[in-house]
Amino acid sequence: PEIAHAGTCFVWRVTNTPTPCYLVGTLHALRARDYPLPAGYYQALEDSKRLVFEMRMLDPGSKFAEKFCRAAAYPDGDYIQRHVHPKTWEIIKASFGNQSMLGHGFWVGKHYVEHGVEQLRPWAIAGFWYGIPGYSDAFSDLGVDDSLAYEGKRKGEELGALETDDEHVEVLHGMD
Repeated sequence: PEIAHAGTCFVWRVTNTPTPCYLVGTLHALRARDYPLPAGYYQALEDSKRLVFEMRMLDPGSKFAEKFCRAAAYPDGDYIQRHVHPKTWEIIKASFGNQSMLGHGFWVGKHYVEHGVEQLRPWAIAGFWYGIPGYSDAFSDLGVDDSLAYEGKRKGEELGALETDDEHVEVLHGMD
């Protein structure tokens, strides 16, 4: 049998407050075989009436995806080669040139990137095309935060957020 160790989950119960609460660390992408999660996550979910996440979760009115995709691209007339080291630009050209992704528009979500990969910011290129080696079966839909939000909503718990969509996207938008 598997033995649970103290380091198997990132869940802390805060007790020196008027009402005890939990602080839960999450992973944004997991594999199906990572479930069920360690018991601490389910205990925190069971004991809670309100779940507060980094950003709004499971909100059908959220414009986060649209704002995220827009933030991933430089504005018209600005291109990645102005923002990265020349050697980095050569790697990008070599990686995407033979895939006809330079100078050819494509869709990122509902946002059209008119001038190709060269219009994307470095973090967007890394996030969209370069996953974590060895984790091709990890998906954001299986992340701890998505799982807890889904279960909380199913139970009728209140879902809150520390940041607005704009605040969350601004962090990414400002990354070089």
